[in-house]
Amino acid sequence: MPRVGFTAIELVIVMVIMGVVGALLSKPITSTWRESSRKAAARETAAYLYRARAASVQRSRNTWFVRSGNSVRILTDSSGKVVPYGAALDMGTRHGVTLAVTRDTIAFDPRGFTRLVTPAPRIIIANASGADTLCISGLGTITTRKCT
Repeated sequence: MPRVGFTAIELVIVMVIMGVVGALLSKPITSTWRESSRKAAARETAAYLYRARAASVQRSRNTWFVRSGNSVRILTDSSGKVVPYGAALDMGTRHGVTLAVTRDTIAFDPRGFTRLVTPAPRIIIANASGADTLCISGLGTITTRKCT
């Protein structure tokens, strides 16, 4: 009667091949994951900047984008009292990135313009795979490419 199934040697050979392929693919997969996480953090930070600017225009009040460590939050003026606008985001915990800025606080006036600051504020989002930069102009525009 013929035998059906795999021998132990065949199973060990398949396991070794799978281990080698897994070891070869782990570095590219990890670097791709880190890069996509950094880009997601840059998009979320830009969205918070847009949100701060929109809040200042909608409410006709001063609004501030504040970075504290790796966290970002929005504060707005409410009849002379500064109150949080939405929840703070911790980018270090959420995406594993670090934030470096030229200014910890970026103020938007009721028209959505930033205070004239030279040089223009920059936010650098970095992790092991690289860094992305966000720039904010005096007119309140947020750019991700060709910061001057």
